[in-house]
Amino acid sequence: MSDYTVPSYNRRLSAFFLDGGLLVLLCHPAVVILAIFEVIVSKPRILENIPTPLLILSILVVATVANGYFLFRDGMKKGSFGKRKMGLMVIDEKTNRPCSYGKSFLRNLFLLMFLRADGILFRWTKDRRRLSDMIAGTRVINSEEFINLNNN
Repeated sequence: MSDYTVPSYNRRLSAFFLDGGLLVLLCHPAVVILAIFEVIVSKPRILENIPTPLLILSILVVATVANGYFLFRDGMKKGSFGKRKMGLMVIDEKTNRPCSYGKSFLRNLFLLMFLRADGILFRWTKDRRRLSDMIAGTRVINSEEFINLNNN
């Protein structure tokens, strides 16, 4: 692992916000469109504040897609949108290969569970690893270095 330099805090944080922004851009309009569709189709009920099953189902689908992306994004073929744009990738620490969907699920599930601890460890550990990276056995690296080391 010493062959890789530690990516900067700003690049990793930028990648995180790019992924979050992508989710907002994709999911927010979908929820608004679904709500408008619900009002047009079912005629608003002024005194009832209970959403109909179609709206509930639609929101569940959008939430499932958003959470699926969040949990599995680092296991995608070229990594998450944010990490690709920032020139980063997640690798399995043992195999030195790109992160699998299973490892991606673990690291991002634990990110949700330990967000504060992740941020503290991330800032203060020498190799800038999150608690969730340590649990999942993953590491964030510069993707260009990975390509160069694996082409030689």
